[in-house]
Amino acid sequence: MFKKNKKLKGLAMIDRLLVAIAGSAFLALSTADAAVLVEVDGPVDQAVVFGPGEGLGFAFTLTQEVHDVSIDALVDCTSCSGLVTLNKDGFGPTASPSQTIAAATFGPGTTNSFLSGESEPILPLIEVLAPGDYFVLVSIDEGQGTFFSSSSSTLSEGLGSDFAYDLVVDDIRDGFPAGSDWRVRLERDELLLSVSGSPAGDPIPLPPGTLLMALPLAVMLRLRRS
Repeated sequence: MFKKNKKLKGLAMIDRLLVAIAGSAFLALSTADAAVLVEVDGPVDQAVVFGPGEGLGFAFTLTQEVHDVSIDALVDCTSCSGLVTLNKDGFGPTASPSQTIAAATFGPGTTNSFLSGESEPILPLIEVLAPGDYFVLVSIDEGQGTFFSSSSSTLSEGLGSDFAYDLVVDDIRDGFPAGSDWRVRLERDELLLSVSGSPAGDPIPLPPGTLLMALPLAVMLRLRRS
């Protein structure tokens, strides 16, 4: 009986080791840190105020596929409502609705209130973005919005991504804001914003080498003792 109990305890220890190694491997394979693709940062010392029929936005370019993309901006909304759209490879009078790949309304009664005064997502998390040119457009229907900016901003660009310019419009096209006559702002990179995600080419972190070496040994011991 004593020998049998020792054998069972030994098997239980090996099983726990196998579970620990497998868990570490799973966590390593399922975790990929998001990287900053484009960021305009700096001390908040000015702001651009826009009201009904007006809009602000920015453009960026991706040269590789990116997953789990978050688009954040420092926007404040005073009893306002409107629409945020993400267009790919086209905007303005020649754009088509098919080029709008994501959109979200904001204002009272929506999940986007923009009342925190802090940088926050302005669109839901986007699962995948393919290489191309992208245009994030924030348009106001009612009330007054504020897009905060910095006169001494710092631009950061990650691997495979580029910031293009800020956009502004004074006359929003009803029903299709992305199709309005947007133009480049003179202050091209002052609006505070961030685009982050996981490039598809990112290496997947592996478990520590000692765990990888221990795995076959643990399997062999389990087979011999079973």
